[in-house]
Amino acid sequence: MLSRGDMIGAYAPWEFPLLASLVAGFLVVIPTYDLPSVYLKLALLIYVGVIIGSFLLTILLGVIFRPIVRLFSGGLGDELVVNLSMMGASIFTMVFAASPALYLVYHVWLYSNITATLISFLLLSLVSWLALRSIGRAFMTAAVLTAIFIALNYSLYSVLSLVHALYMHVLFRGGDPY
Repeated sequence: MLSRGDMIGAYAPWEFPLLASLVAGFLVVIPTYDLPSVYLKLALLIYVGVIIGSFLLTILLGVIFRPIVRLFSGGLGDELVVNLSMMGASIFTMVFAASPALYLVYHVWLYSNITATLISFLLLSLVSWLALRSIGRAFMTAAVLTAIFIALNYSLYSVLSLVHALYMHVLFRGGDPY
C-alpha cells in the first residue's frame, strides 16, 4: 500500500472533517475563555453549532473537491482520492476558522483572508505532495482546489452582503420584504 503512495487511504472519510470541525469550533470559541459562566453556556452552544456546521460544510466541500483530486491523482486508489479531497476541505475549514485570529494581527479582513488562503495553499500543497509523490500534480491539485475555494468564498460573501443589505433595509427603513 505504501509503495503506491496510498498512505491516507486507510482512514475513514469522516475522520479528517471531524478533526477539522473540532479544531474550527475551538478556534471560534477560544476568545470566550474569560467570560462569566452565563456566557460560557452560550459559548458551549455555539461550539456545538460550529462543530456540526463546519462538519457538514467540510463534507460538502470534500464532495466538490473529489472530481478535481481524481483528475490529478494519476490513477491512485479511490480511498486516497476521497481522503485527499476530505483532507483538503478540512485544511480550508481549519485555517479559515482561524481567520478572526489573523484579523487581530492585521486589523483588515482582506489581509487575514489572504494570509489564510496562502497558509491553506501551502498546507494543501504539502499534503498533496506527500500523497501523490509528484510536485507538478500536487501543485496543480492545490492551485485548482484553492481557486475553487476562493470562488466559493467570494460567492458566499456576496450572498451574505446581499442578505445583510436586505435585512438592514427592512429593519431600519420599515420596508416590506415582499
